[in-house]
Amino acid sequence: MTRYWCVNFDFLDCLIHGIEKNLWLMQYQYADEKGHVFQDDKKAAIRRNWEQLAKVSPGDWFVAYLPKSTFYAVGRVIAPRSRKTPHDLTDSIEDYLQRKKSHEHTNRYIFYTSAFYEDFADTWRDPNNSLQRYSQRIDVDQ
Repeated sequence: MTRYWCVNFDFLDCLIHGIEKNLWLMQYQYADEKGHVFQDDKKAAIRRNWEQLAKVSPGDWFVAYLPKSTFYAVGRVIAPRSRKTPHDLTDSIEDYLQRKKSHEHTNRYIFYTSAFYEDFADTWRDPNNSLQRYSQRIDVDQ
């Protein structure tokens, strides 16, 4: 069954990168082992967001917006453009939520579902905070 999702881009630079790469990028992260705090003060929200990601499937539709509900783009969810290689990892959302650790990896891809993955090969960062990797991804057709 096709689902329709309203997806938030935190700020304009994030939206522009997403539109250029045809994807939705997210930063739902616990603190890392180096003591960097990302959204660790929002643990319940992180869990809820990751649990929702498990429900997104290829064929679903995204409507992208910026804060204050300004809508900018629509895209149909597709399977990740980058295909899994022997060097990439597979993980589960439940295992990630049990570990509560962020940025355990520094490169390559981690595949979670038929639509949701992490991309640690992309060097894009929040221009105002270089720790913000926005590694969680869902690709859209355009």
